Amino acid sequence: LDYGKIEGRDLTGFPTGTVRGYDQMLGFTLAYRRNKDLGVGMTMKAMRERLDDNKAKAVGFDFGMIQQTRVPGLFLGAAVQNLGSRIKFIQQADPLPFTARLGAAWHLFEWRLQLGVDALKRRDSYIEYNIGMEYRPIKLMALRAGYSTENDLDKGITAGFGIDIS
Repeated sequence: LDYGKIEGRDLTGFPTGTVRGYDQMLGFTLAYRRNKDLGVGMTMKAMRERLDDNKAKAVGFDFGMIQQTRVPGLFLGAAVQNLGSRIKFIQQADPLPFTARLGAAWHLFEWRLQLGVDALKRRDSYIEYNIGMEYRPIKLMALRAGYSTENDLDKGITAGFGIDIS
């Protein structure tokens, strides 16, 4: 992600010229189906950031699993994201934005209706919740609605649709 040109400013707000910045991430993912009911996976990622002449690097790992339960169509999942090194700009080193998630999905009526709920905990944050549903009146189209407490941008009722072009 290239930020393009950004107007730089000093601590008093005085313009100092143009700066450039970017974020890059390269990931390698492995997934394994342990048996017909359990899948596990992990991602190793290398991250680089640059803002003007200042550069930062970090390495992170994500781990996840999904379990099909004995209840037909009900799946449980868990993931931890962004375990790894600190990312350091100049003298300031910060941890990666660690997130832990637990969730469930229930596929009903031959997958025409899907219900989902998850809870997530970010580093230094409250537990956040999401709940949603997807309904497919026809195979080609999906109607979606939900509610999220995640952040100020996504908070509240959400809605959307999808078109299956496969």
